[in-house]
Amino acid sequence: MDLSSNARFHAVKILTEFDRRNQRLSDISRDYFYSHSFPPQILSTVTYLVQETTRWRGYLDYLLSKRFHGRFHKIEYLLQNILRLGLYEILFREHVPKYASVNEAVELARLLMNEKASGIVNAILRQIHLSDRPSIEDLKRDDPLEKIAAITSHPEWIIQRWLHHFGFDNTLKLCAWNNKIPTFTIRRNRMKVTRRDFESFLDQHNIQWNREVIMEEFYSIDQVAILKESREFEMGYFSIQDLSAGLVTLLLDVESSSTILDVCAAPGGKATHLAERLGNKSTIYAYDSDVVRLQRLGENIERLGLSSIRVAQQDATQDRYPMADVILLDAPCTGTGVMAKRADLRWRRMENHVEEMRSLQIRILSHMSAFVEEGGKIVYATCSLEPEENWGVIDIFLKKNHHFRLKRSNAYVSQQFIDIRGALHTYPPDHGLDGVFAVILERTE
Repeated sequence: MDLSSNARFHAVKILTEFDRRNQRLSDISRDYFYSHSFPPQILSTVTYLVQETTRWRGYLDYLLSKRFHGRFHKIEYLLQNILRLGLYEILFREHVPKYASVNEAVELARLLMNEKASGIVNAILRQIHLSDRPSIEDLKRDDPLEKIAAITSHPEWIIQRWLHHFGFDNTLKLCAWNNKIPTFTIRRNRMKVTRRDFESFLDQHNIQWNREVIMEEFYSIDQVAILKESREFEMGYFSIQDLSAGLVTLLLDVESSSTILDVCAAPGGKATHLAERLGNKSTIYAYDSDVVRLQRLGENIERLGLSSIRVAQQDATQDRYPMADVILLDAPCTGTGVMAKRADLRWRRMENHVEEMRSLQIRILSHMSAFVEEGGKIVYATCSLEPEENWGVIDIFLKKNHHFRLKRSNAYVSQQFIDIRGALHTYPPDHGLDGVFAVILERTE
């Protein structure tokens, strides 16, 4: 077996590194790809295997624990991930014969570990059949929480919360959405490429695409890995960004003379989108407290050819800022609205993170409210579905800050994305977008 060009080998190595470091899977993958070189087709396969094995990790562990003699989660990470990947292939990659998936997993265990490990892999995976595939649609309201969590491949604490807030049917719809291979959207850089030339570029790369009606610079596409490796990406022709993030940018509704702050800006998706929409003419002050993410923000600004964004490291809970007409506060959050694209989030988040994030969000919003000019506004946004992080934060803020009032968002965004109280609020399975929440807070005095 030639391990250097073996996608399963690289996938197992990344998955194991994720278990060891418990950091963003995207960061771990990027570091790994930078330190290894392999053909583009291997890169896309590795990315696919890593993401999908992570997506179905809960269900895979559920099956493996039932068949493993002993405590599955106590064995070496490497063996766990060889088993997960082999099981994923048997259940979900129908074009790969079962014997091939088993044999590859057994050989990986032999080469990376030892004969005993390869025997364990062989014995367990040969017990698996296609009839073991999960069936979310067969779940019932009175099924135990453990079963619902296993079949939907989500942590029990998340399922319990969603059942309480969204109900049984909407929870299953959301889980099914999170478990689908996601469709990505990309944003054309109107400063660098015309619509006609950009669509010609997509056609030349055999990319299936659809231009979004709501915002014509956004395109839904079927392959993101190939495009990210393209020369055109490095030249700044486009960014990878969900349409829902673009909707948040619309709420800013700024004039070119406005003083604009983006205080949790890195890695810069919304700041760069706004700069492109303003024709690179209005100065945007972009801040973040994370040095590494600020570096990525700087790289994105340079790649996109934008000169109107000023970057600095500052802490939005305590530092001083210039007075502004508009402040974008894209708050740190649990990210439960983007778990379809970031499959690792469901396994990295813990129940106490909701309260920790809510507390941080209130601190940031309260502090930054001091830097808004009279008649100016704050756009508070998250990519969370959790009520505590959204209306929970806004209600607490408005109760203590009577010189701010809520401004409805439907003047800027289609009514289909507006909730009953006037916030931008997308629910992934209903709108076909990532989950976002955003409100406009206007300073009256």
